[in-house]
Amino acid sequence: MTLRTPKLQETYRKDKEMGRGKHLADEETIYEWRYWKLVKNRYPYDKLVDGKHDMIVLKRDIQLFTLSDDELYELWYVILPWADTHYDTCNINLQSTRSINTTPHIHLFDYKKEYK
Repeated sequence: MTLRTPKLQETYRKDKEMGRGKHLADEETIYEWRYWKLVKNRYPYDKLVDGKHDMIVLKRDIQLFTLSDDELYELWYVILPWADTHYDTCNINLQSTRSINTTPHIHLFDYKKEYK
């Protein structure tokens, strides 16, 4: 299952297959914290989103559930309260739908008007 339209999902699949994707931490930075950065999602969930779909990306590669206490603190007590005033929702893909396993990231986006 995907939250992308078939056309965008196929573009995403082909780009990954051809090695055209950037490492998430190398995407253009919108905003930066000590351990995390905010980047634009080049492959948004366009079934749900018309415009703004960004991601909070950890600046180092690890498994999602091995974050340090400092990384968790910054995420939970600094970044997510900030995101609460800028986006409609956040999404963490778990193993069955996660396409990038080595870089913890959280999707932030605004729903299409018809879903609000």
